[in-house]
Amino acid sequence: MMTYFLVAFMGAILLQIGVYYLIQYRVSKGKIKKNIKPLFMAKKRKSFLGKLGDRFDRSERGKVISQKLLEMNLTLKPSEYMAFRVVFYMAAWLIVSKMLGVSSLIGLVLGIGLVEAGIWLFYRQRKAKYLLQVEEQLPEVCRMLGNTVRAGFSIQQGLQHVARVLDYPLGLHFRNLVNELALGVELSEGFKHLLERLPSRELRFFTSTILLQKESGGNLFQVMDQMADTLKQRILVQKSIETATAEGRFTAFLLPLLGLFIVFIFSQSMDLGRLLLNPIGLLLLGVFIVGQIIGFLLVRRISNIRV
Repeated sequence: MMTYFLVAFMGAILLQIGVYYLIQYRVSKGKIKKNIKPLFMAKKRKSFLGKLGDRFDRSERGKVISQKLLEMNLTLKPSEYMAFRVVFYMAAWLIVSKMLGVSSLIGLVLGIGLVEAGIWLFYRQRKAKYLLQVEEQLPEVCRMLGNTVRAGFSIQQGLQHVARVLDYPLGLHFRNLVNELALGVELSEGFKHLLERLPSRELRFFTSTILLQKESGGNLFQVMDQMADTLKQRILVQKSIETATAEGRFTAFLLPLLGLFIVFIFSQSMDLGRLLLNPIGLLLLGVFIVGQIIGFLLVRRISNIRV
């Protein structure tokens, strides 16, 4: 009996040792496989849609959309943006056709119009917010550039320091500017490209001041210090105006929504499809859409005050 117990005990010990070494072997094998896998891993093939998307991203149209996505601060590829756009077209087409009870063609036209209007409003809002972030960084840029020039560095060296220290979003554009200058592009041409990417009035004042000081000479530190104070005051005044006109801007966005709500109410009590097939109905629809657009633009024009 004692012999059977000892044999069972030794067998259990050997089993534990075997399991331990088996686990160690599997772990070491996994590590080795993980280390050598990148050396022999073949490049993953893309699908037809992936290749088509990459080709669109490299096209001229893709570059234009990429710039717009940058202005909207969206981390999307142009091909992904267009795919989302098509999905929104289809969703708006189905929703409009179902809610208003119109034909598929009319629903498609109205759906595309609504999506395009929404994209335009979204682009304007995101671009304004993006430019505001850029303009809020300009006083800091003026002070950093003025301090580097005061310390005895050149303007190009000051721009390199700004590009290294400055955060997103303006830091990204200054890094692109510094890279262009390193490739031999003139400072005026580099500023021109910067303004094409960032059409900001404050940034135009900043670049014009630097170019004038470079040509005529003078105390650039003092000019940059005064410009930093001026830009900071302009930003504070602009924020005060935006707070005072917030109600008007909200009304501008509320007007189109009220019009769509009225159309939806009428669609529940009458057949809008018959109205849209009638010349008088189309005329009324055109007057309604034009009135909505004029009202929106007027309210936006009144409430959009620039310093």
